[in-house]
Order: sequence, then structure tokens, then C-alpha cells
Amino acid sequence: MRTSLFPWLPVVILSALFLSGGPAAIAATNAPKTLAAYTLGQDISAAAEYLDMNSAQTIWNQEWFKQVEVKNLPGFRNGYLIYGNCNMPGKILRIKLKYDDSNLAFFERLQKILQDRYGRGEWRGDPFGTLHSWKWGFTDERGDSISVILQHYSGADTSYTEGNSIRLANRSALTREKACGEAREKDEGRQQDKGKVPSFDWYLPK
Repeated sequence: MRTSLFPWLPVVILSALFLSGGPAAIAATNAPKTLAAYTLGQDISAAAEYLDMNSAQTIWNQEWFKQVEVKNLPGFRNGYLIYGNCNMPGKILRIKLKYDDSNLAFFERLQKILQDRYGRGEWRGDPFGTLHSWKWGFTDERGDSISVILQHYSGADTSYTEGNSIRLANRSALTREKACGEAREKDEGRQQDKGKVPSFDWYLPK
């Protein structure tokens, strides 16, 4: 009978999986799709009551996406949706919402419920206590990658959303939308003759 050189290795691997929250993606049957009034893959017209359609616009330098702000959504201060403008026109691909309640205690309550529902998740916060962030990854019934990111921020960096916020996204659909848009831009670029740059000074302010 052959004896393993490292009989403790399976225990270490299992312990590491337990401490890290298990596998990176949770089973398809548990993949969330809905947040408040919005559902991934749904046409934005279905949630028109809670959207400011006058704010809808393409995203600069990413014209394959459109963005629209939320409005009159109970429990949330503000937020926006990203929806398709190429492969899945009008379909919701990403949801980001900021909660009315900005307290850390509220964040911790949300985090505990999500942990009980989906497992530990992946810690993505900082060691200083200003950024608390947890991410959960899922694979849905189509094999798409779905992510949830719950965040609390109390620092001075304006690139982060202050208070409590949550994001729900179909990352695979976002990737497909980008590929569609880039292919379309490439085709349009072939058809468009812009002419020659008159001089290098054309690139510079003067």
C-alpha cells in the first residue's frame, strides 16, 4: 500500500475552500437576476415606472452600452442601469443602486443575509476600514457569469460611492455587448474615410 507524502494536504485544501467561501461560482439555480424593480435580461420598458428615461444616453467611448438613471425607487437614494445598444438592445445588463440608509450597521445586516443565502463570498475591502466590499459570483442556467457586489464606503475618495451600494450584473452579457459594439465600430470605420491628418500639430492644443 502506497502512503502519501503529504497526508494532510486534502485537509488543508478543504479548509482553504471553506475559509474563502468555497468555489468561485455558485450553482445556476441560485443565480440572482432581480434587484428591487429591475431584472437582468428584461427590457427596460418593463421598469419604466422607476426610470428617468429622459436621462438615457449612450456611454462615451462605449457606445454599445446605454445608461439610464433610476427614480422614485423606495429604499434607494439613486442609481442607474446599463442596458444593451448592440447585441441585446434595450435589455438590462447591469444594475447599480445606492441605499437610502448609509450606516455601516445596515451594510452589515445586508451582508449577513447575503452570506446566509449565498455563502461567504469574496472579501474585496481595504485594511483601513473605509472600504467594506463583498463579491459573490454565480453561473446561471445559460452558463453566464453573474456577480453581486455589496459595498460600504466612508472615505474621501470620490471615485467610490459613499455610503451603501449594491451592484448586480451579467458579466458575460456585458462582454458580448462589448464584442458586438467593437465589431460594428470596426465595420463602420472601414466605410468612413476621414481623410489625412494635416500635420502633427493637429493633435495638440494651441
